[in-house]
Amino acid sequence: MSDFNFHQRSSIFRHLSKEYAYASRFESNGYEDKYGRFNWIIVSSSKAILHQQKADEESWDELEKASVEFSDSSFLTCLLAYDLKNSKEKLQSTNPDFVEFPELCLWKPEVLIAQKRDGTIWVEGKYNENDFRAFAIDTAPENKSEIKFEKAKSLSSEEYALQFEKLKKHIQQGDIYEVNYCREEKGVVKNLNPIALFELLNKNSPAPFACIHKAQKHWLVSSSPERFLHKKDNVLTSQPIKGTIKRGLTKDEDEVLQAELFNNPKERSENVMIVDLVRNDLSVYASRGSVEVKELCGIFPFATVSHMISTVQAKLKDSNLHIKALKAAFPMGSMTGAPKYRAMQLIEDHEDFKRGIYSGATGYFLKHGDFDFNVIIRSFAWNEENGHLSFSTGSAITISAEAAKEFQECELKAQALWKTLLQS
Repeated sequence: MSDFNFHQRSSIFRHLSKEYAYASRFESNGYEDKYGRFNWIIVSSSKAILHQQKADEESWDELEKASVEFSDSSFLTCLLAYDLKNSKEKLQSTNPDFVEFPELCLWKPEVLIAQKRDGTIWVEGKYNENDFRAFAIDTAPENKSEIKFEKAKSLSSEEYALQFEKLKKHIQQGDIYEVNYCREEKGVVKNLNPIALFELLNKNSPAPFACIHKAQKHWLVSSSPERFLHKKDNVLTSQPIKGTIKRGLTKDEDEVLQAELFNNPKERSENVMIVDLVRNDLSVYASRGSVEVKELCGIFPFATVSHMISTVQAKLKDSNLHIKALKAAFPMGSMTGAPKYRAMQLIEDHEDFKRGIYSGATGYFLKHGDFDFNVIIRSFAWNEENGHLSFSTGSAITISAEAAKEFQECELKAQALWKTLLQS
């Protein structure tokens, strides 16, 4: 079977998302990735194995039971909201939440089509090659949304600076070393075309972990550049991002900016702190002495920014501990801080919104517990019923951080999202 181009895949996904209550599409956008298994994936289903609007203390156990029950399944889609943290720690989330994204979803596809890294096409379910060819006939780009974004009040630079200084005081007092502080942009869009939004976002900011998900009446549109956690056999791999700088207008300027990022002591310090946190998270279920930093503070270019990324690996004591290992590492250190528990408490105290699906993770399970999950950043979350749309950006606060620069980093990360929304 020959490949389907990007717009043909949009046509396939559009057809399936109209027919099924749950649908997902993953796009790697051609990025080189030694751990990735697929170039793209499209899956859909009429029902979920788990769909929890609000998780409870049994949620992780239920996810583990389901992973055992469906361990022979070739593919399972999974969405983990940030607030799933409350079901593993004595934490709470009481800030406003207008999008109301479910906190845990797991479903087995009734329809699957994907391209593996070797270029072969994998098809499962009730549709065959000819069916997908028929779905892909309409190759024109998805019609744009006619968006009237009724923006709600968002955090100003002055309000950001006020909370920033309060959090920095906790660092000075020794409560934490680092915290990822985020701000939300929100509004109402009742006529959104999420597939058109995904196409446009992917054009403006292609990323290796881009995805679009439909979970009944909730949609996630993402251009995530970050891998949270990957498992193959008994090897876990995490690739936290800490450190961001804009792209240059020329190759020479780009190289200067990337060197500036690589040599920035504040950015390197942030990255190393989170690497230490990830090493600690992975060590909980790792074989003794197996936790290893494969790459420290590597610089990687993306469409609008360059990021500092490290790679940490560990070998599980037992490959059947995959859900426990996922739980131990969740939520990711790059979006929380160190120590993680205290950082999450302070995030709840100082942010003015419930993160929901933002800074959670989405990905998939394969046979025998192998999995791959991203970090949900650079993303829109939308509630089709009430029209509420949200996107958030954040940055790390450390002892050497400056409020104005961190606010500017949030603005830089939001550029592609704003551009996409305004072009829609």
